[in-house]
Amino acid sequence: MTQQCTAYTSPTMHQALGQALRPGGLETTRQGLEQAPLAMNARILDAGCGLGATAAFLRNQGYQRVLALDRDRDLLRSAQKQVACLQADITAVPLATASLDAVFCECVLALLPRPQQALAEIRRVLRPGGRLYYSDLYARATAAPAAAAPGSTCLAAPATRSTLRQRLDGGGWQILRETDQTELLRQTAARIIFEHGSLERFWQAVFGACRGTSCAAGIQALRPGYVSYIAVKTH
Repeated sequence: MTQQCTAYTSPTMHQALGQALRPGGLETTRQGLEQAPLAMNARILDAGCGLGATAAFLRNQGYQRVLALDRDRDLLRSAQKQVACLQADITAVPLATASLDAVFCECVLALLPRPQQALAEIRRVLRPGGRLYYSDLYARATAAPAAAAPGSTCLAAPATRSTLRQRLDGGGWQILRETDQTELLRQTAARIIFEHGSLERFWQAVFGACRGTSCAAGIQALRPGYVSYIAVKTH
């Protein structure tokens, strides 16, 4: 997480997104493990863990060597109740090179000003052949606004899907699977509209009237989508 994570400490956001703090909750995590299972003794990092939902899910599946990492102390207080945690920045992971078998990085990189730096650091701590389970929001609009939402959300300036793919293809990864998960985003939006009356009212509840209205308009212009990847460190 970034230093600006006020949106993700908001009770309104927690109610809308649940412990996983992302569209569809743990569905992409479950799918990833089904599509590319890990050995039970795998060394796993939940990078940008937030409240620790993914790490806790992995532990409940029987994976015992799981570590959750986030830079936000308030979010880690919840995660620490469930799993071993490390307060650190995803762009400077305090773990040895090639020390991990898998990294889960779900709806995190769009929060960062330099996502390529975080991907490079994730690649560093993975062993050759290590696996990345990665999901993020992306902009479907051909000309996305420079800042659709406040910088404390992953909708501040999401990349296009082709850019996400290029970051992996050009960064020493082999993409094993790419799955569009936009339907999970639509389902989440529909539930929010049902509960709050509109997406604008939801964002107003998170950020206040003025910023919330601006945020809702910017997001509509982005036409956001949601995608997940399973990739392998090539060498």
